[in-house]
Amino acid sequence: MITWFFHRKRLFFWLLRAYVKKRKSTITSFFVAGVIVAAIGYLLTPKIAPYLPKKTENIGIIGSYTIEALPIDIQNRISLGLTKVSETGDASPSAALSYEVSSDGKTYTFSLRNDLFWQDGKKFTAHDVNYNFKDVETAVTSDTEIIFKLTEPFAPFPTVVSQPLFRKGLVGLSVEDKVTDIKRAGSVINSLTLEGRADGRKRYKFYPNEEEAKVRFMLGEIDSLVNLVDAEQFQSWKNVITTESTSENQLVTVFYNTAIPLLSDKAVRQALTYALPSDFGDKRAFSPLQRASWAYVPQNKYTQNIDTAKKLLGDSKEATAAATIALTLTTTPQFEDLANRIKDDWGKIGVETTVDVVTTIPSDPQVLLERFRIPNDPDQYILWHSTQATNISHYANPKIDKLLEDGRQVTNQEERAQIYADFQKHIIDESPAAFLYYPTVYTISRK
Repeated sequence: MITWFFHRKRLFFWLLRAYVKKRKSTITSFFVAGVIVAAIGYLLTPKIAPYLPKKTENIGIIGSYTIEALPIDIQNRISLGLTKVSETGDASPSAALSYEVSSDGKTYTFSLRNDLFWQDGKKFTAHDVNYNFKDVETAVTSDTEIIFKLTEPFAPFPTVVSQPLFRKGLVGLSVEDKVTDIKRAGSVINSLTLEGRADGRKRYKFYPNEEEAKVRFMLGEIDSLVNLVDAEQFQSWKNVITTESTSENQLVTVFYNTAIPLLSDKAVRQALTYALPSDFGDKRAFSPLQRASWAYVPQNKYTQNIDTAKKLLGDSKEATAAATIALTLTTTPQFEDLANRIKDDWGKIGVETTVDVVTTIPSDPQVLLERFRIPNDPDQYILWHSTQATNISHYANPKIDKLLEDGRQVTNQEERAQIYADFQKHIIDESPAAFLYYPTVYTISRK
């Protein structure tokens, strides 16, 4: 049997050698042709790659957006602003080469880069800068210089012009991605497709709330879903990867409506704040500013203390005059569990709380539990100044107003830092809102 096997093997070898000898020229030709084709393919791949079919990654985004107000991280993928803002809140040149501010803080002169092109091939010049600022005079002095003249000093201006620039149709300056498709329902964007240089095609799909976005993920409409507040239901899914991070530019906050007599009393607000949960670990907030900000000064005033809360409530004229102390705490579905914890803790100090879970925030809630986006610059004028319609708490305090006004007008960063240190101290003590924690956000994606 073994002898037969070796005879068969030797016969096969002889036949193969005879075939190769007979077809030597043909085999050689095919080998050379294969090498040439492989070499040509290798050289041409970078040129033909853009025309080859690409896999589209479908990404879910929570929120309703228009072309004029896309999420800033998507905008930054498509284009550049005159400046860019670092994690600490400092502005540095981007589409601009450099900039100068006049001694009175009212005139900003930007020198622009000469090597930038729009994604349709048109060269970028100062004439293309199309910010629509109120009470700002714009003067283009050359293709590479533009001057902004403000009616009043405005120290955050360099961070304002970090807003990416676009031409009609979301044509941006050449950076990571280019818009290839937009689908809308009226003015609201349903989806936005970007063609990337490095990471292929991405289609962003927008959903009005977190619950609908989760359903769409479960139905397979999207491959990943970003910035979820609650991803617990996906933890056990074997085909889903869940990653988490702390969102340092958002802050979960309890806003008190100070226009209500009971909540106009500082002692009541402080009592409610002392009764709030404070066990948020390293995500706990001690200021309304981003922790990485150059102006951040933590104010560790409030740690949950039921006894202190009861005493403050007992010393309040507004609280003692009321037959019962009852409040409605409004929140969205992702914070319902926390709202019920707050209800229980406020119950310990005699405050009857009704939790109202909504998908759309009412115009004038008594108490609101929600997250807000922290500005890059420490300026929070629109949130707390008494003249602003965006002052959710309807808070009015001459001292806070003055600090916010001065912080906008002083251009020296050291002086601004001292102003905002005072602002943080006073806003924490006054408690028009209670700053709880920087939220953990989740991204879920299919394996």
